[in-house]
Amino acid sequence: MGGVYILSLTLLVYCEAFDIQGPSGRLSAPLGGSVVLPCSVEPPLPLEELEIEWRRRDTNALVHLFQEEDVRPESQDVSFSGRAFFFKDELEKGNYSLLISSVVREDTGGYICKVYTNLESNEVKVEISVIEHLVVKGAGVVPGNVGKDVVLGCAVDSRIPSDKVDKVIWKRTDQDDHDIVVLLYHLGVVLPNSSHERYQGRVELFTTEIPKGNFSLRLDDVRTEDQGEYICEAQSGHLSASAIIVLQEHGSHPQLILAALLSLIAAVTAVGLGVKILRSPDSHDLQRVKLGLILCPNILIFTAFMLYGVTTGFLGEIVTCATVNFVRCLPLLKAALHTLPDKIKNNENCFDGVTAMVEYYIIAGVLFSRVFTDILILGINAYYVGFIAAMYLLFYFAEIFGEKSQCSCFAYIDIINWVLLWLLVSGYSTLNIYVFITTLVLVLGMDILFHLSKPDQIGQRTKSDDTHYTILLVAMVPLYMLLLGYIYWILADVKDGPGLIWGSALLYILTVLSGFRHSRLKPESELNNGPGGVVDVFFCASTVLPVFNSGTLIWELMARLWNGVRYITDLRVFVLPTECLFALGRLALKLHLYKTQQQ
Repeated sequence: MGGVYILSLTLLVYCEAFDIQGPSGRLSAPLGGSVVLPCSVEPPLPLEELEIEWRRRDTNALVHLFQEEDVRPESQDVSFSGRAFFFKDELEKGNYSLLISSVVREDTGGYICKVYTNLESNEVKVEISVIEHLVVKGAGVVPGNVGKDVVLGCAVDSRIPSDKVDKVIWKRTDQDDHDIVVLLYHLGVVLPNSSHERYQGRVELFTTEIPKGNFSLRLDDVRTEDQGEYICEAQSGHLSASAIIVLQEHGSHPQLILAALLSLIAAVTAVGLGVKILRSPDSHDLQRVKLGLILCPNILIFTAFMLYGVTTGFLGEIVTCATVNFVRCLPLLKAALHTLPDKIKNNENCFDGVTAMVEYYIIAGVLFSRVFTDILILGINAYYVGFIAAMYLLFYFAEIFGEKSQCSCFAYIDIINWVLLWLLVSGYSTLNIYVFITTLVLVLGMDILFHLSKPDQIGQRTKSDDTHYTILLVAMVPLYMLLLGYIYWILADVKDGPGLIWGSALLYILTVLSGFRHSRLKPESELNNGPGGVVDVFFCASTVLPVFNSGTLIWELMARLWNGVRYITDLRVFVLPTECLFALGRLALKLHLYKTQQQ
Protein backbone atom coordinates (compact mmCIF):
# COMPACT_ATOMS: atom_id res chain seq x y z
CA MET A 1 0.00 0.00 0.00
CA GLY A 2 2.81 2.41 0.87
CA GLY A 3 4.66 1.68 -2.40
CA VAL A 4 1.64 2.61 -4.48
CA TYR A 5 1.37 5.97 -2.68
CA ILE A 6 4.97 6.88 -3.38
CA LEU A 7 4.63 6.04 -7.11
CA SER A 8 1.48 8.17 -7.41
CA LEU A 9 3.22 11.17 -5.78
CA THR A 10 6.16 10.91 -8.16
CA LEU A 11 3.92 10.84 -11.21
CA LEU A 12 2.07 13.91 -9.91
CA VAL A 13 5.26 15.93 -9.68
CA TYR A 14 6.56 15.08 -13.18
CA CYS A 15 3.22 15.46 -14.89
CA GLU A 16 2.82 19.03 -13.60
CA ALA A 17 3.54 21.50 -16.50
CA PHE A 18 6.61 23.76 -16.06
CA ASP A 19 6.51 27.54 -16.54
CA ILE A 20 8.87 29.01 -19.17
CA GLN A 21 9.80 32.69 -19.23
CA GLY A 22 11.33 34.93 -21.93
CA PRO A 23 12.08 38.61 -22.36
CA SER A 24 9.47 41.29 -21.65
CA GLY A 25 9.92 42.90 -25.07
CA ARG A 26 11.99 43.05 -28.20
CA LEU A 27 15.75 43.07 -27.88
CA SER A 28 18.38 45.33 -29.40
CA ALA A 29 21.98 44.34 -29.96
CA PRO A 30 25.19 46.29 -30.64
CA LEU A 31 26.86 45.53 -33.93
CA GLY A 32 29.99 43.48 -33.24
CA GLY A 33 29.01 43.07 -29.61
CA SER A 34 27.02 40.43 -27.75
CA VAL A 35 23.38 39.86 -26.88
CA VAL A 36 21.67 37.47 -24.44
CA LEU A 37 18.42 35.80 -25.51
CA PRO A 38 16.58 35.12 -22.20
CA CYS A 39 14.91 31.75 -21.57
CA SER A 40 14.32 30.18 -18.14
CA VAL A 41 11.94 27.76 -16.42
CA GLU A 42 10.36 27.38 -13.01
CA PRO A 43 10.93 25.04 -11.33
CA PRO A 44 14.35 23.87 -12.64
CA LEU A 45 14.21 20.61 -14.55
CA PRO A 46 16.51 17.58 -14.15
CA LEU A 47 19.26 17.58 -16.76
CA GLU A 48 18.96 13.82 -17.34
CA GLU A 49 15.79 14.10 -19.41
CA LEU A 50 16.21 17.73 -20.58
CA GLU A 51 16.55 18.88 -24.18
CA ILE A 52 16.90 22.59 -25.11
CA GLU A 53 16.69 23.71 -28.69
CA TRP A 54 17.26 27.24 -30.00
CA ARG A 55 16.20 27.91 -33.62
CA ARG A 56 15.61 30.75 -36.02
CA ARG A 57 11.89 31.17 -36.61
CA ASP A 58 12.18 32.24 -40.24
CA THR A 59 14.68 29.66 -41.54
CA ASN A 60 14.34 27.02 -38.78
CA ALA A 61 18.16 27.04 -38.64
CA LEU A 62 19.50 25.40 -35.47
CA VAL A 63 21.25 28.01 -33.38
CA HIS A 64 22.28 25.70 -30.52
CA LEU A 65 21.29 22.43 -28.86
CA PHE A 66 21.53 20.90 -25.38
CA GLN A 67 20.86 17.18 -25.44
CA GLU A 68 21.72 14.14 -23.31
CA GLU A 69 23.19 16.29 -20.56
CA ASP A 70 25.64 18.12 -22.83
CA VAL A 71 25.81 20.91 -25.42
CA ARG A 72 26.08 19.93 -29.08
CA PRO A 73 28.08 22.64 -30.91
CA GLU A 74 28.63 20.32 -33.88
CA SER A 75 24.92 20.54 -34.65
CA GLN A 76 24.89 24.35 -34.95
CA ASP A 77 24.07 26.06 -38.22
CA VAL A 78 27.26 27.35 -39.82
CA SER A 79 26.20 30.99 -39.41
CA PHE A 80 26.16 30.57 -35.61
CA SER A 81 29.09 28.22 -35.23
CA GLY A 82 31.43 29.51 -32.54
CA ARG A 83 29.11 32.47 -31.80
CA ALA A 84 26.23 30.97 -29.78
CA PHE A 85 26.72 29.59 -26.24
CA PHE A 86 24.74 28.30 -23.30
CA PHE A 87 25.58 29.32 -19.74
CA LYS A 88 26.56 25.80 -18.62
CA ASP A 89 26.71 26.57 -14.93
CA GLU A 90 23.20 28.03 -15.08
CA LEU A 91 21.48 25.12 -16.81
CA GLU A 92 20.81 23.17 -13.62
CA LYS A 93 19.25 26.33 -12.18
CA GLY A 94 16.73 26.51 -14.97
CA ASN A 95 18.51 29.28 -16.94
CA TYR A 96 18.55 28.24 -20.60
CA SER A 97 19.44 31.67 -22.01
CA LEU A 98 21.64 31.87 -25.10
CA LEU A 99 24.58 34.22 -25.65
CA ILE A 100 25.23 35.34 -29.24
CA SER A 101 28.58 37.10 -29.73
CA SER A 102 30.04 39.11 -32.63
CA VAL A 103 26.57 40.27 -33.60
CA VAL A 104 26.05 40.89 -37.31
CA ARG A 105 23.25 42.65 -39.14
CA GLU A 106 21.78 39.32 -40.27
CA ASP A 107 21.11 38.33 -36.64
CA THR A 108 17.97 40.43 -36.56
CA GLY A 109 14.71 38.49 -36.53
CA GLY A 110 12.80 35.97 -34.44
CA TYR A 111 14.15 33.09 -32.34
CA ILE A 112 12.40 30.29 -30.46
CA CYS A 113 13.55 28.49 -27.32
CA LYS A 114 11.98 24.98 -27.05
CA VAL A 115 12.35 22.96 -23.85
CA TYR A 116 11.53 19.24 -23.80
CA THR A 117 11.24 16.69 -21.02
CA ASN A 118 10.12 13.08 -21.22
CA LEU A 119 6.55 14.10 -20.49
CA GLU A 120 6.14 17.81 -21.34
CA SER A 121 7.41 20.57 -23.65
CA ASN A 122 7.10 24.34 -23.78
CA GLU A 123 8.55 27.22 -25.75
CA VAL A 124 9.15 30.97 -25.70
CA LYS A 125 9.72 33.38 -28.57
CA VAL A 126 12.45 36.05 -28.65
CA GLU A 127 12.79 38.90 -31.15
CA ILE A 128 15.93 40.91 -32.02
CA SER A 129 14.41 43.87 -33.82
CA VAL A 130 17.26 46.38 -33.76
CA ILE A 131 20.92 45.91 -34.44
CA GLU A 132 22.59 48.99 -33.05
CA HIS A 133 24.90 50.47 -35.61
CA LEU A 134 28.35 51.57 -34.59
CA VAL A 135 28.60 52.71 -31.01
CA VAL A 136 30.47 56.04 -30.92
CA LYS A 137 31.05 57.79 -27.63
CA GLY A 138 32.11 61.42 -27.33
CA ALA A 139 33.72 63.34 -24.50
CA GLY A 140 30.74 65.70 -24.15
CA VAL A 141 31.78 69.23 -23.19
CA VAL A 142 35.52 69.92 -23.34
CA PRO A 143 37.05 73.18 -22.02
CA GLY A 144 39.84 74.82 -24.02
CA ASN A 145 42.06 77.87 -23.60
CA VAL A 146 43.05 80.15 -26.46
CA GLY A 147 46.60 79.45 -27.61
CA LYS A 148 46.73 76.08 -25.85
CA ASP A 149 46.21 72.51 -27.07
CA VAL A 150 43.10 70.44 -26.37
CA VAL A 151 41.98 66.83 -26.93
CA LEU A 152 38.45 66.11 -28.11
CA GLY A 153 37.65 62.55 -27.05
CA CYS A 154 35.93 60.10 -29.39
CA ALA A 155 35.83 56.30 -29.08
CA VAL A 156 34.38 53.72 -31.47
CA ASP A 157 33.14 50.49 -29.83
CA SER A 158 36.33 48.57 -29.09
CA ARG A 159 34.61 45.25 -29.86
CA ILE A 160 34.75 46.20 -33.55
CA PRO A 161 38.26 45.69 -34.99
CA SER A 162 39.81 48.93 -36.23
CA ASP A 163 40.30 47.44 -39.68
CA LYS A 164 36.53 47.07 -39.92
CA VAL A 165 36.08 50.82 -39.44
CA ASP A 166 36.12 52.20 -42.98
CA LYS A 167 36.09 55.88 -42.13
CA VAL A 168 36.13 58.27 -39.20
CA ILE A 169 35.55 61.91 -40.04
CA TRP A 170 35.85 64.84 -37.69
CA LYS A 171 33.77 67.75 -38.92
CA ARG A 172 31.80 70.77 -37.86
CA THR A 173 29.16 73.03 -39.39
CA ASP A 174 29.89 76.64 -40.34
CA GLN A 175 27.50 79.58 -40.20
CA ASP A 176 26.05 78.69 -43.60
CA ASP A 177 25.27 75.11 -42.47
CA HIS A 178 28.06 73.74 -44.65
CA ASP A 179 30.18 70.90 -43.31
CA ILE A 180 33.84 71.73 -42.65
CA VAL A 181 36.18 68.73 -42.56
CA VAL A 182 38.50 68.96 -39.57
CA LEU A 183 40.32 65.66 -40.17
CA LEU A 184 39.63 62.41 -42.03
CA TYR A 185 40.65 58.81 -41.32
CA HIS A 186 39.95 56.55 -44.30
CA LEU A 187 40.78 52.89 -44.86
CA GLY A 188 43.42 52.82 -42.16
CA VAL A 189 45.14 56.08 -43.17
CA VAL A 190 44.95 59.54 -41.59
CA LEU A 191 44.61 62.18 -44.34
CA PRO A 192 45.89 65.55 -43.04
CA ASN A 193 45.41 67.20 -46.46
CA SER A 194 41.67 66.65 -46.09
CA SER A 195 41.50 69.29 -43.35
CA HIS A 196 39.89 72.65 -44.04
CA GLU A 197 42.42 75.47 -44.37
CA ARG A 198 41.37 76.71 -40.94
CA TYR A 199 42.70 73.48 -39.37
CA GLN A 200 45.66 72.71 -41.62
CA GLY A 201 48.66 71.72 -39.51
CA ARG A 202 46.73 72.01 -36.23
CA VAL A 203 44.95 68.65 -35.90
CA GLU A 204 46.05 65.03 -35.54
CA LEU A 205 44.85 61.62 -34.31
CA PHE A 206 46.68 59.38 -31.85
CA THR A 207 47.69 56.67 -34.32
CA THR A 208 48.89 54.27 -31.63
CA GLU A 209 45.46 54.41 -29.99
CA ILE A 210 43.41 53.76 -33.14
CA PRO A 211 43.62 49.91 -32.80
CA LYS A 212 41.93 50.34 -29.43
CA GLY A 213 39.06 52.26 -31.02
CA ASN A 214 40.34 55.63 -29.77
CA PHE A 215 39.85 58.27 -32.47
CA SER A 216 40.33 61.29 -30.22
CA LEU A 217 41.36 64.52 -31.96
CA ARG A 218 44.23 66.72 -30.81
CA LEU A 219 43.69 70.39 -31.68
CA ASP A 220 46.72 72.66 -31.33
CA ASP A 221 46.79 76.41 -30.74
CA VAL A 222 43.10 76.84 -29.92
CA ARG A 223 41.47 79.95 -31.41
CA THR A 224 38.27 81.70 -30.45
CA GLU A 225 36.60 80.54 -33.66
CA ASP A 226 37.34 76.91 -32.73
CA GLN A 227 34.68 76.84 -30.04
CA GLY A 228 31.42 75.09 -30.79
CA GLU A 229 30.15 71.64 -31.73
CA TYR A 230 32.33 69.01 -33.38
CA ILE A 231 31.00 65.78 -34.87
CA CYS A 232 32.94 62.52 -34.72
CA GLU A 233 31.32 60.23 -37.28
CA ALA A 234 32.35 56.61 -37.89
CA GLN A 235 31.37 54.40 -40.79
CA SER A 236 31.69 50.65 -41.30
CA GLY A 237 30.16 49.27 -44.45
CA HIS A 238 26.62 50.59 -44.64
CA LEU A 239 26.52 51.41 -40.94
CA SER A 240 27.36 54.73 -39.32
CA ALA A 241 27.18 56.45 -35.96
CA SER A 242 28.30 59.77 -34.59
CA ALA A 243 28.85 61.67 -31.37
CA ILE A 244 28.86 65.39 -30.66
CA ILE A 245 31.68 66.99 -28.72
CA VAL A 246 31.41 70.63 -27.62
CA LEU A 247 34.52 72.75 -27.24
CA GLN A 248 33.97 75.56 -24.79
CA GLU A 249 36.45 78.37 -24.73
CA HIS A 250 37.98 79.36 -21.42
CA GLY A 251 40.68 81.71 -20.30
CA SER A 252 41.72 85.21 -21.35
CA HIS A 253 42.09 86.59 -24.87
CA PRO A 254 45.24 88.74 -24.83
CA GLN A 255 45.46 89.01 -28.63
CA LEU A 256 41.86 90.17 -28.95
CA ILE A 257 42.26 92.63 -26.10
CA LEU A 258 45.40 94.03 -27.75
CA ALA A 259 43.60 94.30 -31.10
CA ALA A 260 40.73 96.23 -29.47
CA LEU A 261 43.23 98.52 -27.73
CA LEU A 262 45.07 99.25 -31.00
CA SER A 263 41.75 99.99 -32.74
CA LEU A 264 40.81 102.44 -30.01
CA ILE A 265 44.21 104.16 -30.21
CA ALA A 266 43.84 104.40 -34.00
CA ALA A 267 40.45 106.10 -33.70
CA VAL A 268 41.66 108.54 -31.04
CA THR A 269 44.79 109.34 -33.08
CA ALA A 270 42.77 110.00 -36.24
CA VAL A 271 40.36 112.32 -34.44
CA GLY A 272 43.13 114.12 -32.54
CA LEU A 273 45.37 114.79 -35.53
CA GLY A 274 42.36 115.72 -37.69
CA VAL A 275 41.22 118.32 -35.17
CA LYS A 276 44.76 119.72 -34.98
CA ILE A 277 44.88 120.18 -38.76
CA LEU A 278 41.50 121.96 -38.74
CA ARG A 279 42.49 124.27 -35.90
CA SER A 280 46.02 125.07 -37.18
CA PRO A 281 45.97 124.89 -41.00
CA ASP A 282 49.00 127.19 -41.23
CA SER A 283 51.15 125.41 -38.67
CA HIS A 284 54.83 125.06 -39.55
CA ASP A 285 54.74 121.35 -38.77
CA LEU A 286 51.57 120.76 -40.79
CA GLN A 287 53.35 118.39 -43.16
CA ARG A 288 54.44 116.12 -40.32
CA VAL A 289 50.96 116.19 -38.80
CA LYS A 290 49.47 115.16 -42.14
CA LEU A 291 52.01 112.39 -42.45
CA GLY A 292 51.13 111.17 -38.97
CA LEU A 293 47.41 111.33 -39.74
CA ILE A 294 47.88 109.21 -42.84
CA LEU A 295 50.27 106.60 -41.47
CA CYS A 296 49.58 106.12 -37.75
CA PRO A 297 45.84 105.25 -37.71
CA ASN A 298 46.02 103.06 -40.82
CA ILE A 299 49.06 101.13 -39.62
CA LEU A 300 47.45 100.62 -36.20
CA ILE A 301 44.22 99.36 -37.77
CA PHE A 302 46.20 97.11 -40.11
CA THR A 303 47.96 95.57 -37.10
CA ALA A 304 44.68 95.20 -35.17
CA PHE A 305 42.98 93.41 -38.07
CA MET A 306 45.95 91.08 -38.52
CA LEU A 307 45.96 90.21 -34.80
CA TYR A 308 42.27 89.41 -34.96
CA GLY A 309 42.70 87.34 -38.11
CA VAL A 310 45.61 85.29 -36.77
CA THR A 311 43.80 84.65 -33.48
CA THR A 312 40.43 83.68 -34.93
CA GLY A 313 41.56 82.13 -38.19
CA PHE A 314 39.38 84.25 -40.55
CA LEU A 315 42.47 85.01 -42.62
CA GLY A 316 40.84 85.45 -46.03
CA GLU A 317 38.33 87.94 -44.67
CA ILE A 318 40.47 89.80 -42.15
CA VAL A 319 43.61 90.11 -44.29
CA THR A 320 41.51 91.81 -46.98
CA CYS A 321 40.27 94.37 -44.45
CA ALA A 322 43.79 94.90 -43.11
CA THR A 323 45.26 95.30 -46.59
CA VAL A 324 42.65 97.86 -47.65
CA ASN A 325 43.50 100.04 -44.66
CA PHE A 326 47.22 99.79 -45.35
CA VAL A 327 47.02 100.40 -49.12
CA ARG A 328 44.89 103.50 -48.52
CA CYS A 329 48.10 105.25 -47.48
CA LEU A 330 49.30 105.37 -51.12
CA PRO A 331 46.78 107.88 -52.55
CA LEU A 332 46.70 109.80 -49.29
CA LEU A 333 50.46 110.25 -49.27
CA LYS A 334 50.48 111.36 -52.89
CA ALA A 335 47.85 114.00 -52.21
CA ALA A 336 49.34 115.22 -48.94
CA LEU A 337 53.00 115.68 -49.85
CA HIS A 338 53.79 118.88 -51.72
CA THR A 339 57.47 118.22 -52.27
CA LEU A 340 57.89 115.44 -54.78
CA PRO A 341 60.96 114.42 -56.82
CA ASP A 342 61.05 116.34 -60.10
CA LYS A 343 60.95 113.17 -62.17
CA ILE A 344 57.74 112.08 -60.46
CA LYS A 345 56.26 115.59 -60.41
CA ASN A 346 56.72 115.94 -64.18
CA ASN A 347 54.86 112.66 -64.70
CA GLU A 348 52.49 112.90 -61.76
CA ASN A 349 49.43 111.95 -63.79
CA CYS A 350 51.24 108.80 -64.84
CA PHE A 351 52.28 108.24 -61.23
CA ASP A 352 48.62 108.64 -60.26
CA GLY A 353 47.67 105.81 -62.63
CA VAL A 354 50.41 103.58 -61.27
CA THR A 355 49.27 104.33 -57.71
CA ALA A 356 45.78 103.08 -58.56
CA MET A 357 47.35 100.08 -60.30
CA VAL A 358 49.42 99.18 -57.24
CA GLU A 359 46.29 99.42 -55.11
CA TYR A 360 44.49 97.23 -57.61
CA TYR A 361 47.09 94.47 -57.71
CA ILE A 362 47.54 94.27 -53.95
CA ILE A 363 43.82 94.24 -53.15
CA ALA A 364 43.02 91.82 -55.99
CA GLY A 365 45.76 89.43 -54.89
CA VAL A 366 44.50 89.34 -51.32
CA LEU A 367 40.79 89.35 -52.18
CA PHE A 368 41.07 86.46 -54.65
CA SER A 369 43.61 84.44 -52.69
CA ARG A 370 41.09 81.68 -51.96
CA VAL A 371 39.95 81.66 -55.59
CA PHE A 372 43.62 81.33 -56.64
CA THR A 373 43.85 78.30 -54.37
CA ASP A 374 40.86 76.75 -56.14
CA ILE A 375 42.51 77.54 -59.48
CA LEU A 376 45.47 75.39 -58.55
CA ILE A 377 43.05 72.51 -58.06
CA LEU A 378 41.69 73.19 -61.54
CA GLY A 379 45.20 72.92 -62.95
CA ILE A 380 45.81 76.62 -63.66
CA ASN A 381 48.98 78.09 -62.21
CA ALA A 382 48.02 81.06 -60.06
CA TYR A 383 51.67 81.95 -59.59
CA TYR A 384 51.79 82.78 -63.29
CA VAL A 385 49.09 85.41 -62.72
CA GLY A 386 51.15 86.90 -59.91
CA PHE A 387 54.27 86.88 -62.06
CA ILE A 388 52.53 88.79 -64.85
CA ALA A 389 51.24 91.33 -62.34
CA ALA A 390 54.75 91.86 -60.99
CA MET A 391 56.09 92.34 -64.50
CA TYR A 392 53.51 95.04 -65.17
CA LEU A 393 54.51 96.84 -61.99
CA LEU A 394 58.20 96.78 -62.90
CA PHE A 395 57.41 97.96 -66.41
CA TYR A 396 55.44 101.01 -65.29
CA PHE A 397 57.87 102.00 -62.57
CA ALA A 398 60.56 101.88 -65.24
CA GLU A 399 58.47 104.26 -67.35
CA ILE A 400 58.16 106.71 -64.46
CA PHE A 401 61.85 106.83 -63.64
CA GLY A 402 63.06 106.24 -67.20
CA GLU A 403 63.08 108.49 -70.22
CA LYS A 404 59.51 107.75 -71.39
CA SER A 405 56.64 109.81 -70.07
CA GLN A 406 53.80 107.73 -71.48
CA CYS A 407 51.97 105.31 -69.23
CA SER A 408 48.85 103.21 -69.81
CA CYS A 409 47.61 101.04 -66.96
CA PHE A 410 43.93 101.01 -67.74
CA ALA A 411 43.79 98.58 -70.67
CA TYR A 412 45.88 95.92 -68.93
CA ILE A 413 43.94 96.15 -65.69
CA ASP A 414 40.68 96.02 -67.63
CA ILE A 415 41.73 92.71 -69.18
CA ILE A 416 42.74 91.39 -65.77
CA ASN A 417 39.26 92.33 -64.53
CA TRP A 418 37.82 90.07 -67.18
CA VAL A 419 40.25 87.26 -66.21
CA LEU A 420 39.29 87.56 -62.53
CA LEU A 421 35.61 87.47 -63.46
CA TRP A 422 36.03 84.11 -65.17
CA LEU A 423 38.17 82.81 -62.35
CA LEU A 424 35.14 83.43 -60.13
CA VAL A 425 32.95 81.61 -62.64
CA SER A 426 35.39 78.68 -62.65
CA GLY A 427 35.37 78.46 -58.87
CA TYR A 428 31.69 79.04 -58.11
CA SER A 429 29.58 78.46 -61.21
CA THR A 430 29.46 76.82 -64.65
CA LEU A 431 30.78 78.31 -67.86
CA ASN A 432 28.23 80.05 -70.05
CA ILE A 433 29.85 80.38 -73.47
CA TYR A 434 27.51 83.17 -74.60
CA VAL A 435 28.24 85.35 -71.57
CA PHE A 436 31.92 84.49 -71.88
CA ILE A 437 32.13 85.70 -75.49
CA THR A 438 29.91 88.75 -74.86
CA THR A 439 31.99 90.04 -71.95
CA LEU A 440 35.22 89.39 -73.85
CA VAL A 441 33.98 91.35 -76.89
CA LEU A 442 32.82 94.25 -74.71
CA VAL A 443 36.11 94.44 -72.79
CA LEU A 444 38.33 94.16 -75.85
CA GLY A 445 36.12 96.56 -77.80
CA MET A 446 36.41 99.25 -75.13
CA ASP A 447 40.16 98.72 -74.87
CA ILE A 448 40.53 99.11 -78.67
CA LEU A 449 38.58 102.38 -78.51
CA PHE A 450 40.95 103.61 -75.80
CA HIS A 451 43.89 102.69 -77.99
CA LEU A 452 42.41 104.55 -80.94
CA SER A 453 42.05 107.63 -78.73
CA LYS A 454 45.85 107.46 -78.23
CA PRO A 455 45.77 107.63 -74.41
CA ASP A 456 49.48 106.82 -74.15
CA GLN A 457 50.64 109.84 -76.11
CA ILE A 458 49.69 112.36 -73.46
CA GLY A 459 51.78 115.19 -74.80
CA GLN A 460 50.30 114.91 -78.30
CA ARG A 461 46.64 114.77 -77.29
CA THR A 462 44.30 117.61 -78.11
CA LYS A 463 41.38 118.92 -76.10
CA SER A 464 38.99 116.81 -78.19
CA ASP A 465 41.13 113.72 -77.51
CA ASP A 466 40.83 114.32 -73.77
CA THR A 467 37.08 114.77 -74.09
CA HIS A 468 36.80 111.57 -76.12
CA TYR A 469 38.93 109.76 -73.55
CA THR A 470 36.76 111.03 -70.67
CA ILE A 471 33.55 109.91 -72.40
CA LEU A 472 35.01 106.43 -72.89
CA LEU A 473 35.92 106.20 -69.20
CA VAL A 474 32.43 107.25 -68.14
CA ALA A 475 31.00 104.73 -70.61
CA MET A 476 32.81 101.96 -68.72
CA VAL A 477 30.55 102.51 -65.71
CA PRO A 478 27.46 100.76 -67.21
CA LEU A 479 29.66 97.90 -68.40
CA TYR A 480 31.13 97.43 -64.93
CA MET A 481 27.66 97.63 -63.37
CA LEU A 482 26.56 94.87 -65.73
CA LEU A 483 29.55 92.74 -64.75
CA LEU A 484 28.84 93.38 -61.06
CA GLY A 485 25.27 92.21 -61.59
CA TYR A 486 26.59 89.00 -63.12
CA ILE A 487 29.00 88.53 -60.21
CA TYR A 488 26.13 89.06 -57.77
CA TRP A 489 24.11 86.40 -59.59
CA ILE A 490 27.03 83.95 -59.31
CA LEU A 491 27.90 84.62 -55.66
CA ALA A 492 24.47 85.36 -54.15
CA ASP A 493 24.38 82.09 -52.18
CA VAL A 494 28.12 81.74 -51.55
CA LYS A 495 29.48 82.29 -48.05
CA ASP A 496 32.22 84.68 -49.23
CA GLY A 497 29.89 86.21 -51.82
CA PRO A 498 29.22 89.64 -50.24
CA GLY A 499 32.90 90.26 -49.61
CA LEU A 500 33.88 89.27 -53.15
CA ILE A 501 31.09 91.38 -54.66
CA TRP A 502 32.13 94.55 -52.81
CA GLY A 503 35.78 93.78 -53.50
CA SER A 504 35.04 93.49 -57.23
CA ALA A 505 33.22 96.83 -57.12
CA LEU A 506 36.28 98.45 -55.56
CA LEU A 507 38.55 96.92 -58.21
CA TYR A 508 36.35 98.27 -61.01
CA ILE A 509 36.48 101.80 -59.56
CA LEU A 510 40.27 101.56 -59.24
CA THR A 511 40.41 100.45 -62.88
CA VAL A 512 38.72 103.66 -64.01
CA LEU A 513 40.96 105.69 -61.70
CA SER A 514 44.06 104.09 -63.23
CA GLY A 515 43.05 105.39 -66.66
CA PHE A 516 41.83 108.86 -65.71
CA ARG A 517 44.84 110.89 -66.83
CA HIS A 518 44.70 114.00 -68.97
CA SER A 519 47.35 116.23 -70.47
CA ARG A 520 45.68 119.37 -69.03
CA LEU A 521 44.57 118.10 -65.63
CA LYS A 522 46.62 119.64 -62.85
CA PRO A 523 48.09 117.16 -60.40
CA GLU A 524 46.24 116.84 -57.12
CA SER A 525 49.25 117.91 -55.06
CA GLU A 526 49.21 121.30 -56.80
CA LEU A 527 45.57 121.76 -55.81
CA ASN A 528 46.03 120.52 -52.27
CA ASN A 529 45.84 124.03 -50.79
CA GLY A 530 42.77 125.01 -52.80
CA PRO A 531 39.29 125.22 -51.33
CA GLY A 532 37.07 122.14 -51.15
CA GLY A 533 37.54 119.15 -53.41
CA VAL A 534 40.86 117.50 -52.65
CA VAL A 535 41.04 118.69 -49.05
CA ASP A 536 37.54 117.43 -48.26
CA VAL A 537 37.92 114.03 -49.94
CA PHE A 538 41.34 113.20 -48.56
CA PHE A 539 40.73 114.67 -45.12
CA CYS A 540 37.62 112.49 -44.75
CA ALA A 541 39.60 109.45 -45.92
CA SER A 542 42.32 110.20 -43.36
CA THR A 543 39.97 110.64 -40.41
CA VAL A 544 36.46 109.29 -40.98
CA LEU A 545 37.44 105.95 -42.56
CA PRO A 546 39.93 104.97 -39.81
CA VAL A 547 37.40 105.91 -37.13
CA PHE A 548 34.63 103.92 -38.84
CA ASN A 549 36.79 100.85 -39.40
CA SER A 550 38.13 101.01 -35.85
CA GLY A 551 34.61 101.20 -34.46
CA THR A 552 33.50 98.25 -36.59
CA LEU A 553 36.41 96.11 -35.43
CA ILE A 554 35.94 97.11 -31.78
CA TRP A 555 32.27 96.13 -31.97
CA GLU A 556 33.21 92.73 -33.36
CA LEU A 557 35.95 92.23 -30.77
CA MET A 558 33.66 93.12 -27.86
CA ALA A 559 31.12 90.57 -29.09
CA ARG A 560 33.88 87.97 -29.24
CA LEU A 561 35.18 88.76 -25.77
CA TRP A 562 31.80 88.90 -24.06
CA ASN A 563 29.70 86.29 -25.83
CA GLY A 564 32.21 84.30 -27.86
CA VAL A 565 30.12 84.77 -31.03
CA ARG A 566 30.29 86.94 -34.14
CA TYR A 567 27.83 89.77 -34.56
CA ILE A 568 29.21 90.69 -37.99
CA THR A 569 29.23 87.73 -40.36
CA ASP A 570 31.74 89.29 -42.77
CA LEU A 571 33.69 92.43 -41.87
CA ARG A 572 34.40 93.07 -45.54
CA VAL A 573 30.75 94.06 -45.97
CA PHE A 574 31.47 97.08 -43.74
CA VAL A 575 35.05 97.92 -44.71
CA LEU A 576 34.91 97.57 -48.51
CA PRO A 577 31.79 99.74 -49.14
CA THR A 578 33.38 102.69 -47.33
CA GLU A 579 36.54 102.16 -49.36
CA CYS A 580 34.40 102.20 -52.50
CA LEU A 581 32.98 105.57 -51.40
CA PHE A 582 36.53 106.93 -51.03
CA ALA A 583 37.47 105.65 -54.49
CA LEU A 584 34.28 107.15 -55.97
CA GLY A 585 35.12 110.43 -54.26
CA ARG A 586 38.54 110.43 -55.91
CA LEU A 587 36.93 109.69 -59.28
CA ALA A 588 34.28 112.40 -58.85
CA LEU A 589 37.02 114.84 -57.85
CA LYS A 590 38.95 114.13 -61.05
CA LEU A 591 35.83 114.71 -63.14
CA HIS A 592 35.13 117.95 -61.30
CA LEU A 593 38.69 119.23 -61.67
CA TYR A 594 38.74 118.31 -65.36
CA LYS A 595 35.45 120.12 -65.99
CA THR A 596 36.61 123.20 -64.05
CA GLN A 597 39.92 123.44 -65.89
CA GLN A 598 38.32 122.90 -69.29
CA GLN A 599 36.08 125.88 -68.63
